Amino acid sequence: MSIRQAMNEALNNAANGYADAVDQFYERLQEEGFDWGTPTLQDYQYVMDTFADWVEKERKVDKSETTSRAYRAKIIRHIKEFLTNQRAATVSFLHINPAVFGIQLAMRVRRPRSFDQGQTSLCGAVSVLYAFAKREPMQFAQFALDLFVKGHALFGQLEITPSLKIRQNYPLRRSKIPWAVDYVTLVSLRHCTFWTDKYRVGMLRGADETTMPGQIASWLSQAGYSDVEDHTFFAKNQTKVVKLFSTKVVGQAMHGSGADGDALAKVDRKNYAVLNLGLAQQALSEGKVVIMFSDGELGDIARGDDFQARRGPTSVGHHHWMAVRKIDLGPNVTFKVITWGTSYTATLSLDHLVPRYNGFVCARP
Repeated sequence: MSIRQAMNEALNNAANGYADAVDQFYERLQEEGFDWGTPTLQDYQYVMDTFADWVEKERKVDKSETTSRAYRAKIIRHIKEFLTNQRAATVSFLHINPAVFGIQLAMRVRRPRSFDQGQTSLCGAVSVLYAFAKREPMQFAQFALDLFVKGHALFGQLEITPSLKIRQNYPLRRSKIPWAVDYVTLVSLRHCTFWTDKYRVGMLRGADETTMPGQIASWLSQAGYSDVEDHTFFAKNQTKVVKLFSTKVVGQAMHGSGADGDALAKVDRKNYAVLNLGLAQQALSEGKVVIMFSDGELGDIARGDDFQARRGPTSVGHHHWMAVRKIDLGPNVTFKVITWGTSYTATLSLDHLVPRYNGFVCARP
């Protein structure tokens, strides 16, 4: 089935208007094994025009001008024109069809939460790019287009220039990160070198995909956010080894400036975690971007996986980043997070949450 046929089928099966058609289209293209093929120019233009029309006609509340239906439809049309006028032979990333890239980028503009790291450790980059794409969709779209076509782009004040290896290696990574737009943006931002390909155990697995709290804070600052705060922490017996890993292996700051979580968490982890969650809840109420640092298991729990009670903290190498949309703190904690290509809401007791929680980084847009 071609992309154009998938679009027509989505509209035919939509029971509740254009929003339902958009959902159906996402579901079909995200099915395992969907063959994107090589869309013709006519198919590409048809899909982009139709998708922009759907987005503009959805019944949704426009919360701001930059997140409005009309504005996102305008961006999708900009992507269409930009790549229509670009010859495939001149794009910087090899082995990626421009039409496929354009359609995928349009879908990320429409639904930023659908960024998916796949089978990689790029959750930090996902969280930051989700926040960027949600609040500044046009800047995000141009960032992605410039990376794909020119081989370099500005992420706020930071120039991102992916290596030749990154620009050539999508076919070798497709099984791990299937969507080309995610590969181009996430891998370029993190600037993966793939030097850990030969390692499959311990801390070195995916080391060059790993993002430390200090790097998250740096990205947010360079993207133009203000009041960047790092409230992350590691277990008391992990600080030395993580600091060594940060500086000697991945070349990142372990924490952002001013972070004091490691020291305070050593004294009373549970009470500190509760206070920390309260700060995260307050940051959200003030309109700040909040990115949670947790055990990867917490992301699995959020999407409905079974879990067991646990007392020990997150093991080194099993941490995970998730953008946060909601926190309700009480005897139980309800949280809504963006991870694994969508949003999830879950409720856990403090006893179940605290061992899996490692703080957050926040910033004011």
